[in-house]
Amino acid sequence: MLKQLQLIHFQSHVDTVVTFHPGVNIISGMSDSGKSALLRALRWVVFNRPLGTAFRSHWAGKFETKVGVETIEGKNITRFRGNTVNGYLLGEDELTASGTEPPSDISEALNLTEDNFQGQLDSPYLLTLNGGQVAKELNSIAH
Repeated sequence: MLKQLQLIHFQSHVDTVVTFHPGVNIISGMSDSGKSALLRALRWVVFNRPLGTAFRSHWAGKFETKVGVETIEGKNITRFRGNTVNGYLLGEDELTASGTEPPSDISEALNLTEDNFQGQLDSPYLLTLNGGQVAKELNSIAH
């Protein structure tokens, strides 16, 4: 479970820290206040998406774009991208971000999937599915 998310030079965020509470968290705010950027930043860490550098703040210049995640288990994960660097930190261990998938150590440490994200226009999770689809979802979660 996530405890904290920090965005540095990610889209409209210069240095933003969000602290999560156990259970379900809802992100709300005025239009164009950076809510979607928070989810995009978290997806960048978890899924190594988006690729490229379009998410980097135009004012970042020579500075790195960073997104840090702290879990309630005390794991610290940082995703960073600069002009010449692109990688992850798991604690103090540096891992390379190559290809389109995050390093397996990152995926294991975070243990998050698409099931952990609910978008603004998504239908209520599991409530609109039939029994077979619900069973399939629950089986994928339980492995």
